[in-house]
Amino acid sequence: RAIVIWEDIHGPDHPKVSTGRKYLAKLLKAEGKDDEAKRQYDIAIATQEKILDPNSPNYASDLLDLAGLLKDQGYYDKAKPHYECALKICEDKFGPDHPKVAKALND
Repeated sequence: RAIVIWEDIHGPDHPKVSTGRKYLAKLLKAEGKDDEAKRQYDIAIATQEKILDPNSPNYASDLLDLAGLLKDQGYYDKAKPHYECALKICEDKFGPDHPKVAKALND
């Protein structure tokens, strides 16, 4: 419901809406509703591609979340490009020895 309210107030391409969708996706994944979780991640990521710097750590985080969902579903080939993109963003932004890079490598 919060997403609908934020969309009405700010429009669909607002960071609050994207963040709301990301948290909804995490909840849906935890409930085992993977298809709906993927849909919410896809919408959140598409929104972030419009409004954020493509090197944003927030964008990388969402890519890692989507990649994790795809990996858990056994779609390794679909997950790999998201992992690679997130890793590149983290390495470029923080350097190769940063904990965020370690997280991207560990996922």
